[in-house]
Amino acid sequence: MNAAADASSAVAGAALVRFPEFAGLTDSRSLQDPLMLQGKLTDVAGKALSGAQVLLAAWPSSSAVAKLPVGGSFDVVPAARTIAGKDGAYQLRSLITPLLMSLSGKDGLDVELDVFHGDRHYVYLTQLKSGGGNWIHDFVRGVDGQAGELTSKATNSLDLALDPAQGEKLSKDLVRGARIPVANEPLPGGAACGKWYVFATTSAMTTAATAVARNQTTAVTSYGEDATTTTSTGFSIGGAGEFKINGARSRTSGTGAEWNLPAKKKQTLARDYLVQVEHDTLERKCFGNKYGEYRHQYVTSPSRIVGGFDNVPSRFPLWNCTLGDDRTALAHASKVWTTTSKAVMYEKAFTFFPFDGAAFTGRAASDYSEHMQITFFFADKDKGQWCGSTGLPRTPGQRVQGFQL
Repeated sequence: MNAAADASSAVAGAALVRFPEFAGLTDSRSLQDPLMLQGKLTDVAGKALSGAQVLLAAWPSSSAVAKLPVGGSFDVVPAARTIAGKDGAYQLRSLITPLLMSLSGKDGLDVELDVFHGDRHYVYLTQLKSGGGNWIHDFVRGVDGQAGELTSKATNSLDLALDPAQGEKLSKDLVRGARIPVANEPLPGGAACGKWYVFATTSAMTTAATAVARNQTTAVTSYGEDATTTTSTGFSIGGAGEFKINGARSRTSGTGAEWNLPAKKKQTLARDYLVQVEHDTLERKCFGNKYGEYRHQYVTSPSRIVGGFDNVPSRFPLWNCTLGDDRTALAHASKVWTTTSKAVMYEKAFTFFPFDGAAFTGRAASDYSEHMQITFFFADKDKGQWCGSTGLPRTPGQRVQGFQL
């Protein structure tokens, strides 16, 4: 198969009209380059999106995007493309090129998936890192839409169930790949969807941890420099009032905070701890049909953790800890702390309003590690117990508590 035939077989119709720059890439099915992402594409009912065209583009680093003023713009960089199989399975591959490395930031390479299937265009944001000559995709279930938790970072798994109601419905002539009159294009930068404009920037307080202290136990929660928080991204079509969750990206803090929670005798205290995350709302205008109509797409993406911190009474219900269950352990120490890096998701961790009439309520997860830690101090080391979800023991939800009998 020659290069021209290979290009046209994998990028056609609306995908080629909206992203003509991808036609020059080789289909990942014929490559042995490092694996970027793989998985299955289905609809919400579980039906495979057979033959879906999958395009992966790289963004500039989050720090570069954060420096752009409102109205500033950037072009996405084509990285990989392929066609999903009959069962919806796909693989995207690319070398770790100097160009892609130049776009990577402290938190890795921000990427965008554009999926075309039938008369729908789906947009999904995620993130990759590089190491040892390979790409790494290490998000956890629920935050980045995966079907299950990763058993190995080497899998680079991303199974997506795409909702047609969240995808843009394309006009019939666009699906057919009707020629667009580029000469009449009124927008700077060309005719397609490859350029994002900064529409607005806002900040949201995001739940990073919850601590509970009971009966002469003190909980000290630390959110240190280099702590990471992963927040979901949003997508909206045509200025619709609600942004749907469409991926996640992780950001690292440059500042830290420490909270103390001392519980007196027979007292129970529960607090949620918040960090401030700045989000960019970006807009692009894509061809809607051959008659010059344009469609507006909007996405939200976290740009940085800006150093604001807060704590509020916990909105989560208390729970009991009982020795012998799978989440409670004796302390046998004057203090214990969490060290595992396993992240667990907070649902509805933040809400902000990208612009008038629009809202986004997103998820978040923060690691328990040397950078994000909860330490319990017990007045009597022989009576101290703790329970929660970090390391041993485990339970759903990123919540821990310490108490004395």
